[in-house]
Amino acid sequence: MLGRIFTVGGYTLLSRVTGLARDIMLAAFLGAGPIADAFYVAWRLPNNFRAIFAEGAFNTAFIPAYAHVHGKGGETSARLFADRIFTLLFLSQVVLLVVAWLFMPQVIRILAPGFADDSEQRRLAIELTRITFPYLLLVSLVTLYGGILNALDRFAAAGYIFAVCTNKLEWLSKKLLDELGLSRRFAAICGADTFGVSKPDPAILRQTLARANGDLKSAVMVGDAGTDVGVARRAGIPVIGVEFGYTEVPIAELKPDRLIGHMRELPGAVDSLLLEASSA
Repeated sequence: MLGRIFTVGGYTLLSRVTGLARDIMLAAFLGAGPIADAFYVAWRLPNNFRAIFAEGAFNTAFIPAYAHVHGKGGETSARLFADRIFTLLFLSQVVLLVVAWLFMPQVIRILAPGFADDSEQRRLAIELTRITFPYLLLVSLVTLYGGILNALDRFAAAGYIFAVCTNKLEWLSKKLLDELGLSRRFAAICGADTFGVSKPDPAILRQTLARANGDLKSAVMVGDAGTDVGVARRAGIPVIGVEFGYTEVPIAELKPDRLIGHMRELPGAVDSLLLEASSA
């Protein structure tokens, strides 16, 4: 537990140190004059749109919708849905990029009216923003899948072990995860046919943990259905419910130990459960 705390804390401290180094370098190269002001305006504009098209409202809406389509129509329908959303997002970003390029002088006049008194500073802000704005296109597409993968990477770096315990067939689960490029992230992938039992029988969870070389005392179940909550309760481990699954019963009604609405909330939920267990 302490090792994981120091790992996460160490990386957080490292990010603060590198951020300070970045700010020192920017101050050394740009100073605190009109050039720095123009740069920071160019830096902030795409990041403001990023809050809408990337980690913000769009990504929060996409994951539950994708999970719903996957649950109702299977992998083929989900892949088609994701491809269409990807194409729609790409085209919308291209249109936004073209409009921004064409009307950047007007945009800068609205967002930085103080630059009107300095034509050179205004020209520099327009040029720099036209350079930085395409970043929005790239980051918006990447963050469609980044929330889940970033959560998994953070856990892996902290020494956590992942395992899949499902009532679906093992070979089918492995094929799906292979197609998504996720199989290598899991120490064990077990289905109802692996051990001849299925959730909520706690035997499938215990044997999945054993195959993954995990420890029942420090395990956490993450799921979206009554069988997930049931198997965790019977095995005596805490459970985190996800609101973007496809269960017919709202996960909140099943009273999991923690409830999350986005994968970015998972690390904090796991850390709080483990800390609570260690202090009990």
